[in-house]
Amino acid sequence: MEISEIKKMCLNCMHMTKEEDFCPVCGKPKKGVKTFGRALEPGTILNGKFLIGNILGMGSFGITYIGFDMLLEYRVAIKEFFPDEMVERKEDGSLIVAGDTTEEEFQAELKAFLRESRMLAQFAKYPGIVSIKELFYANNTGYMVMEYLEGGTLRRFIDNNGGHLSVEQTLSLMKPVIVSMEEIHKAGLIHRDISPENIMLDSDGSIKVIDFGATKKLNNRTAQVYFGKFGYAPLEQMVGEGQGPWTDVYGICATMYCMITGDIPTDAFRRSMNEPLTPITDYNIQIDQRVADAIMKGMNMQCADRQQDMGQLRRSLYGFSQEEMNKKNEPVYFPTINTQMLYDKKNRRVWFGHYPMNEVSGSRLTTDIIYATYDLVDSTMIKGAKFKRFNVASALMSRDYRNVNRAKIKEDSRKYRYFEYTEIPWVIRQQKGNTMILQSEYVLDYQLFDDRDYMDMTEREIGKIRTGIVWESSGIREWLNRDFFQEAFSKEEQERIIIKEIRTPISTFTDKTTYDRVFLPSVEEMINGYDERNGQVRANNSLKLFEEQAPCYFSQFADAKKINESLPMGYGLRTRGTVNEYNGTFTYGESCDGQSIQAGMLKNWRLDVPMGIRPVILVDVTDICEV
Repeated sequence: MEISEIKKMCLNCMHMTKEEDFCPVCGKPKKGVKTFGRALEPGTILNGKFLIGNILGMGSFGITYIGFDMLLEYRVAIKEFFPDEMVERKEDGSLIVAGDTTEEEFQAELKAFLRESRMLAQFAKYPGIVSIKELFYANNTGYMVMEYLEGGTLRRFIDNNGGHLSVEQTLSLMKPVIVSMEEIHKAGLIHRDISPENIMLDSDGSIKVIDFGATKKLNNRTAQVYFGKFGYAPLEQMVGEGQGPWTDVYGICATMYCMITGDIPTDAFRRSMNEPLTPITDYNIQIDQRVADAIMKGMNMQCADRQQDMGQLRRSLYGFSQEEMNKKNEPVYFPTINTQMLYDKKNRRVWFGHYPMNEVSGSRLTTDIIYATYDLVDSTMIKGAKFKRFNVASALMSRDYRNVNRAKIKEDSRKYRYFEYTEIPWVIRQQKGNTMILQSEYVLDYQLFDDRDYMDMTEREIGKIRTGIVWESSGIREWLNRDFFQEAFSKEEQERIIIKEIRTPISTFTDKTTYDRVFLPSVEEMINGYDERNGQVRANNSLKLFEEQAPCYFSQFADAKKINESLPMGYGLRTRGTVNEYNGTFTYGESCDGQSIQAGMLKNWRLDVPMGIRPVILVDVTDICEV
């Protein structure tokens, strides 16, 4: 397309016509209309090839325009990162920060937008997600180029088809969306704005999720609070707490509720004030009870009572896929024992899950293990047993240690140590009714509380970091609930772990609530048990000897990762604050100090220091097999 042909383009529908004023295709003015004062002018050219037209939609995080690729000559949708509370637009079209926003805050949000857009681009092969064509930087902000969908929104489609859809059509339309969102969640992203307005139809009648402007990475502490759309956003999203895949489960089920009934569901705020949600079976429609139960479960007010991910939702709506049925019929080589939890009542121990604990060395380290094909997480299966290799040079080390031992580390970078996955022994910490709280008997791994970059900071730099370092947004929480959870437990075992509401003190009188499958204990839980919320610890703020915790046993794998012998032997707690070892007191707070147990005593856990990890899980005693 030549530049001279731009005047022939309709900036509302991006069709080229000979008429000068009005487009015969859409009936709108060809010059375009600027419907938002701070938007780009229709007719602007970005990145040397994208012609900008009218606004398609707007949100708190950006503006989406219809566009035209002048090189490839096809229509696109272009999303401009425009957090309206943070920026203003200059006359030349570029953005500047506004109000109380700092340049650093805006750049952090922009980097998150660009990073997550790149991640979303990987999902173009999935049918239920709008595909991303290109990503570029201009006007001091980011732009995401997406496929243009011709069929309009799902909301309009529902209205044009009598106000509601059949159950069969709803299930057929939403299945590719659910399958695609399952893959999005595996990458650690949640959408947070699923609704009929953010689902579009293509020309072939298929539907795709759009508007990932509210997308949040599960450990991103800089992401803005996003309330979502009333009727489709769950309560934890509106209050900014405990969000995860179950948040999108609510949005999907609320959308399906609207598709089948024609009504917007009662919003979560009103439901929290005891205004009921009309059961889907109360409508005069034919719906299978299993499907109705699945949709209503997905809209439960309590996170833990919903399907916990899209896989569970998919199975509850559609049953198992043929691939899953085939897998269920395949012989299982790992773990070699029954996946039931084995219970030694006399010693109060439960064996459940597998983790690389014991080193393979000497005559047991055969060439089969050394020269096996290892996957991306350095694990492999050999004759029904599972092994992990560990590069010694990848262990967590301080900058000073690396500088002193540079030659040794370079030599070790070519070496591996090998560990076998064995059953994890768990100590029973508490039992109430059918719920049993387990803590691993051994330190299983050696990790930082948050970001690895802190290890390269000086003591003075670490000391300047005083806020925002909390369990909710920490790297260790993400690692436990994603990496460790997937590595230690099979799919069948994962479904047996109960999600727990976790209340973590962030000040003397304030708790922060999250919902976790795997977590670290807090100071209060170690002293008063897992049901105490405002007990003895806050009353006297005194340290206490944890006699039952000493000594602290490290697995051979965790010990191998603790290559720097000057680092502490102990295990970390999720609570943050300052431990004063001189006068025997401690305080809670969003500070760079953490808490750990070392040699039976409560000690500081600094951001730049890794610590042993002894995770805690909840299980149902009915799943336990006594031995």
